[in-house]
Amino acid sequence: MFFFRVLVTNAISYLPETDRIFVMKDGRISEQGTYHQLLAEGGEFADFLVQYISEKSEKDLDPQTESELEELKQELENVLGKETVQRRISSTRSIRSTLSDFSASEVDSQHTGCFSATFNYL
Repeated sequence: MFFFRVLVTNAISYLPETDRIFVMKDGRISEQGTYHQLLAEGGEFADFLVQYISEKSEKDLDPQTESELEELKQELENVLGKETVQRRISSTRSIRSTLSDFSASEVDSQHTGCFSATFNYL
């Protein structure tokens, strides 16, 4: 017998500890795998993490959050390459800057989120 738990979160600190992550885009599962598999693919999940870094790095953060953010950035750079991560962060900031010029009603944004599943076998 096994239990299936679903954790829906944008809190990335829990994601490396889960057995499986499902990434949803436009209401459909676009990717699934372990944390490290999804990082290596460099797809929607990696984009989600880059967006998270970009948004958080522009805010005043406590030392622990800053440290976690730097660790995440380093992990992404190790997997995707430093240049790729920097390019994606710059692109994300540019897009957010452009979108901030429009009101929310004028922008049809695409939402990406993720949820994870932990399997406990008894």
